[in-house]
Amino acid sequence: VHFKGTAATTTLYFDELTYNAAAVAADQWRFDGSESWQNAANWQGPVPNAVGATANLFRRATGNSTITLASNITLGRLNIDNNAASYTVGGNAQISFDVASGSAEIDVVNRGTHTISTTTVRLLDNLIVDVDRASTLSISSNLTSTVARTLTKTNEGTLNLAGTINL
Repeated sequence: VHFKGTAATTTLYFDELTYNAAAVAADQWRFDGSESWQNAANWQGPVPNAVGATANLFRRATGNSTITLASNITLGRLNIDNNAASYTVGGNAQISFDVASGSAEIDVVNRGTHTISTTTVRLLDNLIVDVDRASTLSISSNLTSTVARTLTKTNEGTLNLAGTINL
């Protein structure tokens, strides 16, 4: 269960709730260590790579991990949640953010420090980057777009942009 918001803005009601410790969220990276994004054995479900696809980098990693792109991928949403270890998404390839409608998203929660260091992050839609309080996301990739796009940072965490920006 992933909660977002504050006590002042969020009210939750549960009718029935069960817990299964063995359950794994769909579209989740399940390898504990550094490996290739394109290796299907590293994902619960298919390798995220399509317009609107979601990739979840949750608390499977017990040590800092680099997930390397061997070829270009497309995502609609990237969720990162790990305060015990850092994720780096890197490699000599490009991540394109593209959704069927609305804005693409990157969501970093739970006070982690993570990095995107691919060659390029290409915005095919506007991108909302939500970085939770005391979390940090560093994007050292070049940010590009073929038409004007907006990158909007929300929440109280830190977003570091170190590459060339051409939006």
